[in-house]
Amino acid sequence: MIENKIMRTAPRALRFSEPILASDVPNVVELIRTGSFTHPQYGDFDITVDMLRSFIKNFNDHVRKIDIGIDYKHNSDDIYAAWIKGVELRTDDTELWATVEWTPNGSRVIKDKEFRYLSADFDTNFIDNETGTEYGPTLLGAGLTNRPVIKGMNSITELAEKSEIQLVAKNLQTIVVSKEKAKSLEQAKSIAKAVGADKFEVDETSTSYRFRQKEPSLFVDGSFRTKSIPEKGVSLIYGKLKGTEKESEKGKADMADKELVKQIQDMEAKLEALESKIMEGEKSESELKEKLAEMAKKMGFDKDKDTGKETKTDDDADKGDLSESEKKAEAEKKAEAEKKAEMEAEAEKKKSEAEAEKKKLAEKKDSFNKMLSEGRVCEAQRNSFESGDMVKFAELAMKTNSGHGSTVDGTIEDDPQKAVIALAEKKIIDKKAKDMGIAISLVLSENAGLRQKYEAIFVEK
Repeated sequence: MIENKIMRTAPRALRFSEPILASDVPNVVELIRTGSFTHPQYGDFDITVDMLRSFIKNFNDHVRKIDIGIDYKHNSDDIYAAWIKGVELRTDDTELWATVEWTPNGSRVIKDKEFRYLSADFDTNFIDNETGTEYGPTLLGAGLTNRPVIKGMNSITELAEKSEIQLVAKNLQTIVVSKEKAKSLEQAKSIAKAVGADKFEVDETSTSYRFRQKEPSLFVDGSFRTKSIPEKGVSLIYGKLKGTEKESEKGKADMADKELVKQIQDMEAKLEALESKIMEGEKSESELKEKLAEMAKKMGFDKDKDTGKETKTDDDADKGDLSESEKKAEAEKKAEAEKKAEMEAEAEKKKSEAEAEKKKLAEKKDSFNKMLSEGRVCEAQRNSFESGDMVKFAELAMKTNSGHGSTVDGTIEDDPQKAVIALAEKKIIDKKAKDMGIAISLVLSENAGLRQKYEAIFVEK
């Protein structure tokens, strides 16, 4: 058996896969990388490529049976800053990156620079607390923090500012260097080059040196913005290039065309299906008319050419009425047809009931999975919840502890009040009660034994 350790890596500066602006927080971040580390609590440990690959496999296989995310200060019992939607390896499989969905508050604290570092949580050998299955190295999540164990790493603020300058450089029109920082033209050129200048023809004013990088005519009217870097005495004037706007509009047009083609294809498919049904209906109607005509002929009826009404045929005038044996055969045939119709109706009814039961079970599963993800129930309660055995469900009530396991928190005999609350919450989830008061009343009215134990609590007090 692999030794089991739940570990937290030394915090790493938040690193994004794309530039970050004040109005946006990228949704791809670096979680952890390979290397050898020392931690004051865990001692020496290694992060290997095989471990990173195991993190990805177990994440994709959903072995923890809950969603994992990024919390605040490694407090996994509290609210989360982001939810991890996918993981991937980069840089020759030495870095683990995650696609995340930030919560509104998580996005805000990153924009406001309230947190600057990220620290991953993982289990060196995750064991399922229900089946006992061992899964090896498994990612548990990560936490936003401001107290790194390893010093000297870039903070999120520094990375964000560098990324923003890089993004601005792609759309740069003019670099303005203040004469308060640059005492000469050569010094101004050095400062401009450091922030991305590649053209150094200068327009000098009494207060600054201005290095034009692109002609204003190349930019969309009214799109110019200014990014100031006070500590360097630099202002970057940038805007939206006309070519990029056209490409964007072309992309939107292409997407619109593809969507229109898809809609037309869907409509054509529906029309073909409708035409097929109409043809089948016409064929069935024709076959039915033929069968009716054949039956009428056998029974000695035919249609009058002038009136269109059914009349006795000449041949039938000689035959007279049906014999007793023929009448009996017709009656048996009719009875068989009625019995067949009843059996088909019964089969359809059972099918509908089975589908309804299946739908009800699916709703119960969705409801249980939601409560499981919120930490309000444990996996051991699933069968009793889905079967409707709410007494057993209450007896198995467990409190989730950080997503790593659960402990029994009391039976009905030990804590009937907790059992009543659990059953009442189930009533609210199943939309059988609007509030907790009504839900508790329903639970007590349906379970006399539980009601006696519940009321006894208050009598004793």
